Amino acid sequence: FFSSRRRHTRYWRDWSSDVCSSDLSATDGSRPAWDDILRPVRTPAVAESLAMIPEDDLAAIVHSLAVDHPKLLLDFYYEPGAPPNQRTEGLTALLTLAAVFPDADGMKDVARRAGEAMTEYLTEGFYEDGGMLEQSFNYNLVEADRLRQLGRLLRADPPPWLPLLADRLRGFDRLVVGVST
Repeated sequence: FFSSRRRHTRYWRDWSSDVCSSDLSATDGSRPAWDDILRPVRTPAVAESLAMIPEDDLAAIVHSLAVDHPKLLLDFYYEPGAPPNQRTEGLTALLTLAAVFPDADGMKDVARRAGEAMTEYLTEGFYEDGGMLEQSFNYNLVEADRLRQLGRLLRADPPPWLPLLADRLRGFDRLVVGVST
């Protein structure tokens, strides 16, 4: 969620309040429907969409993503303890951010630490039969898809744990085929 307003809630990590309703007014005074705004984005951002965001706001968003959020996410997802599906999503987000903005301050450290945590997750978060530590099969399918996307993104400059990721996903795929037949 993007907002031109500063956070004004009691809890600073409350992402649900990042959009202030007054930010959602169109220039003609009409208001977009919430379901047009609060929905997952499943396609890459296109240049035309990014061009609609004022330059200063886009710079603030990128700065926040590259500087403020990685430390918070690393603190939360580096050590085991977060729910497995949340840890996978957090580590995937960090590794994606480091791949997209490799020259941003601190990104090499983010990539290294998130890579260490991903190695631990791939080692400890999968069973020998291909199953994942997360016990919800719906989450498993989403996690596998996200991990595949991450693997494709990192293929050009593969980290040392990428073969382990590929091995775990092959095991998961065998499990899915076995359960499906």
